[in-house]
Amino acid sequence: GSGDYLLMPLNTQLQLGAGNFTIEFWLNLVSRDTSGACIFANYNSFTTGALSFFAGHATSSSTKYQIACNGTFPAIQSSASVSYNQWDHFAIVRNGNTLTLYINGTADGTFSMTGISVDGVGSNWIIGAALDALTNYELNGYIDEFRITKGVARYTANFTAPTAPFPNK
Repeated sequence: GSGDYLLMPLNTQLQLGAGNFTIEFWLNLVSRDTSGACIFANYNSFTTGALSFFAGHATSSSTKYQIACNGTFPAIQSSASVSYNQWDHFAIVRNGNTLTLYINGTADGTFSMTGISVDGVGSNWIIGAALDALTNYELNGYIDEFRITKGVARYTANFTAPTAPFPNK
């Protein structure tokens, strides 16, 4: 919906460090009510160690997906346009020193992660808004099957997006 978000308290398990990781989820945006929808973020102030994902951030492009990383915005800006009222699968994967955005199983941009540790500068994680501007970047839509996998690059090439719920393991 709109105005809802999930705040996860500071936890060292969610500090992804300099190793491989995968963040993936299904997203269905209803509308763009704010300056741009923040899908997730791990910072209170966007600096070194920060990572976030936006749909239509106003200062970059209101029609593209953007990943902000380690003080760089956009670190990745998709070629695909933001879609509404449909479910799309997203995966943000760090494999070695490369961060890749996959949309519906197709790579749509990369960023060099050499020397970057994704530790969130000691901040909470948030899904559905940005901690530094809750009302400006709230998500009006739905997220399903949100999964963070620390230490594993689940996708290293184009893939078929999963169609079944993730197993409970």
